[in-house]
Amino acid sequence: MTTAKIRVVTEVEELALLEPVWNHILQRCGKNDSIYLTYEWLSTWWRYFGHGKKLNILVFEKENQVIGIVPLMKVEYKVALIRLNILETIGSVNCNYIGLIPPEYIDDVIATFLTYMEEKLAKNRLLLRLSLIPDDSLFLARLQKHAALSPRSIFIHKKVMTLAPYIKLPATWEEYLSLLNRRRRKVLYRALRTLKEEHKV
Repeated sequence: MTTAKIRVVTEVEELALLEPVWNHILQRCGKNDSIYLTYEWLSTWWRYFGHGKKLNILVFEKENQVIGIVPLMKVEYKVALIRLNILETIGSVNCNYIGLIPPEYIDDVIATFLTYMEEKLAKNRLLLRLSLIPDDSLFLARLQKHAALSPRSIFIHKKVMTLAPYIKLPATWEEYLSLLNRRRRKVLYRALRTLKEEHKV
């Protein structure tokens, strides 16, 4: 049984107090970090687009140390005569990594997160929606694993929303060029020459 605890941040003033620890935690997330999880991005997004929504940032603590942050917001949607209260990620964008969680604490955070969700979803008739999560997300994989292994009343539905092709870039520009065929390199070199001729690069 996990010893992690959750503190829920609901006010902008409380959010500002998290700034020092926020990016420190993000730096420890390894490949699961993202510009969209930085304090600067999320606080700015909230300032301009948070109207009509409620902050619901989950701060996970263990032995008086912050071990994870999951920035959520509570939004009310109306469908005909039905009102739905949904917890969802703040400023949902492609490659949404859900939360700031160093790998060594992922299981503690997920177990505590599920316990919290089970209580809140049932008590407040909430739905949890995590949008546009990469299919290789560690958070999503562990969430499904923990939910399947424990007798909880939470049902997880996963749906493919879109396909987002991308290129994994190697360490150097030369390595990337070596992956291209001759014709593609020729086109790229020509475009770069034109760019340098017409603009200050």
